[in-house]
Amino acid sequence: MNSKFKIVSRMNFLEFMMKTKIKQKMDKANIHPGQPFILKIIGENPGISQTELAEKLRVTPASVAVSTKRLEKQDLIIKKEDEHNLRLNHIYLTEKGEEIVEYIKGTFKKIHAQMFENLTEEELSTLISLYNKMIVNLSDLDKEKTDLTDAELCSLAKRIKEEDKND
Repeated sequence: MNSKFKIVSRMNFLEFMMKTKIKQKMDKANIHPGQPFILKIIGENPGISQTELAEKLRVTPASVAVSTKRLEKQDLIIKKEDEHNLRLNHIYLTEKGEEIVEYIKGTFKKIHAQMFENLTEEELSTLISLYNKMIVNLSDLDKEKTDLTDAELCSLAKRIKEEDKND
């Protein structure tokens, strides 16, 4: 087995392990896949509209409507009509929703801490640099750039998603 295949295999397995651990913890709190990110965005943007939420999630407003309906039934969010535009709803976390967001943050923090437990700062820095190089290799960015910012990564992800839509 060649080294590149082993690396990709390990990356895939690591992602599988993370998703499995996260799913196990989320199942205990009756949180469905996709809900943690939605709740995080609502918590960071109280009063966000469904349209704005859809834009941030890069999904259709119809998809957000289904997800928010489920979150409302679980008493994790509340929708309030805009006083000037009755067709516009603002979304807020309930107290229970805020508690779940704290649970989610704690869960992710524990899983990440466990995953990086015995890595030094130098190893973490090297890992970031290596991932950035691979990201650059799959993009058309400057091949010498190895210190991508989060904003650059988000911009790149958005551009790639747009290109996928056009293919």
